[in-house]
Amino acid sequence: MCGGLPALALGILFSTGLPQWLVGFGVGLLWASLFEYAYHRFLLHFLGTFFARRHLEHHASVGTPTEAEHVNFGSSPIWVVVLFAINGIPVVAADQLFGLRIAPGIFLAFAIYFITVEEVHWRIHLEEWLPPVLGVSRAYHLAHHARPDARFNIFLPLWDVLLGPVGKEFPMVDPYFKLRQEVHVVRNHCASCSQLESQMQHPITVRAILAYGEGFTYRIEDAKGACFNINEGWLCSSASGHESSPCVFCGQSVT
Repeated sequence: MCGGLPALALGILFSTGLPQWLVGFGVGLLWASLFEYAYHRFLLHFLGTFFARRHLEHHASVGTPTEAEHVNFGSSPIWVVVLFAINGIPVVAADQLFGLRIAPGIFLAFAIYFITVEEVHWRIHLEEWLPPVLGVSRAYHLAHHARPDARFNIFLPLWDVLLGPVGKEFPMVDPYFKLRQEVHVVRNHCASCSQLESQMQHPITVRAILAYGEGFTYRIEDAKGACFNINEGWLCSSASGHESSPCVFCGQSVT
């Protein structure tokens, strides 16, 4: 609705021909894919923001009974309208300024692209059918959940390839722990870690992996459903904690 109706209205109002529709549609697909990449990478994964907190719920819900409640990128109809307004107003202004008449095609492509993103994203997480041409999308996107500093496009990794899944400012290695892996808070790290380990009820598992800056933060959950965010160095695969450096249990370098 947000993209289709403006596209139809502008197409009728400014007598847009088929060539302009086609050019606009191509430009719109490229723009929508770039916006998806930037929105996902720089807003949803920007630590401490409202958007990042909401998106963390999505990452933390993977494999849980509440996963379906946190799948949608749009989160609410109001935010969908805002999203299209943020993109649409500059498009219409530039289209009128330069007399291009390609805005209707851009709106149509943007709407179709993001409907497809939501549908494919839903089917990936709910393990529903995907057409063969999108068969690799499931593994590609779930790899983002295992290491969320990469693969920000959902099914068309154009900008992941062109701009890189990880910028040079994030020289990161693979995380030591995997999703749903059982872990322990390192008792011999500090008094707070020792207290947290004592309070949590095992098994404690990794619910989400957050990649920000030069390290990983993990969302861990205990058997009672209590969740905490904790730095990678404060976790170990052994109940006895780190031993030597690198740790003989989890392989981390211990400082």
